[in-house]
Amino acid sequence: MATRFGIDPRQFDPAARFRGFDELGAWVSQELGKLPPGSLVIADDYQTSALMEFYVAGQPRTYVAGSYFADPRKRSRMTQWDIWPDRRLDDPALLGRDAIYVDRFRQEDIVAAFESVEALPRREVLVNGVKVRTLGIWVCRGFKGMPRPESHEKH
Repeated sequence: MATRFGIDPRQFDPAARFRGFDELGAWVSQELGKLPPGSLVIADDYQTSALMEFYVAGQPRTYVAGSYFADPRKRSRMTQWDIWPDRRLDDPALLGRDAIYVDRFRQEDIVAAFESVEALPRREVLVNGVKVRTLGIWVCRGFKGMPRPESHEKH
C-alpha cells in the first residue's frame, strides 16, 4: 500500500494496521441499524470479528465465517469463536436472519450461505492524507446456514 512517493505508511507507523476499525465499526453500525433486529455481524477472521464486537454500537455478538469455508486454502485457523457454542454458524436458530459481512473480499461461501448478498461501495481509510486500508462490507439477507467442514470438527 504505497503512497505516490512509494512509501508504505506501515513502515513508519506501527499502529497503522489498527487504524480505521473505529470508522469501520461506525459504518457497520449504520448499516446494521437498517436491518431487522437480531441481524448478525459476520467477519472473515477472528481479529476483525473481535474488533467489530468492540466498535459496533451496542457491542453485538459477532461471528467468524473463515473457519467454515469449504476451500481449505481460504479457511482460517480455529479460534475461540469455533469453541463457543453461541458463536456457531451452523446453529439452526440463525436461519433466515440478515447480516453484515465484513471483509476485504467477497467469499463464495458467504454468497452460498445467504439468499442475497449486496456489496456496498468500498471506503478508504486515510490518515494524514495517506490511505492505510480499504474497507468493504456486504449486506446479506436470508441466512441459509453454514455447515462446518469435517476437517475442523476433528480438532
